[in-house]
Amino acid sequence: MKRMIFVFCFIFLFIFISFSQETLNDNEWKNKRIYTHTWVGYGSGFSFGVGADAQLFEYFSLGLESGLVGENDPAISIFPKFTFRPWNMEISAYAGVSFGYSTTYDFIWGIPYGLDVGYNIGSGILFVTLRSGMGWAVGIGYRMGFLARN
Repeated sequence: MKRMIFVFCFIFLFIFISFSQETLNDNEWKNKRIYTHTWVGYGSGFSFGVGADAQLFEYFSLGLESGLVGENDPAISIFPKFTFRPWNMEISAYAGVSFGYSTTYDFIWGIPYGLDVGYNIGSGILFVTLRSGMGWAVGIGYRMGFLARN
């Protein structure tokens, strides 16, 4: 388990360093249609996630995420997000539904909710996440945007 945490932290650091070298003009990072992210964390067990958010309106997006939650149970989550991007920061609050598989209970589901607080570094956002629903976790991640909105 410790090796797996080390590997994910190393991958996260590599991605962060690779993408943080590019700088964008002013607030280009705020005006994207699709945001992808990855995060790792620990709480009621090792957790990590990889996901994408479709920015539908200025403050509203719809997210899809896959990862490990709770006691390393694989899960897929769908959630609406309310995202505010003042200055060089990003604050996201979300809640949704999650479906997964557990070796103990077979099919499981939950209502994940959480808060992300991030700061613009390079071409994306380095964020800290606090989440709960199918086990709780505190983590760190990086989010990048693609496809500019006009």
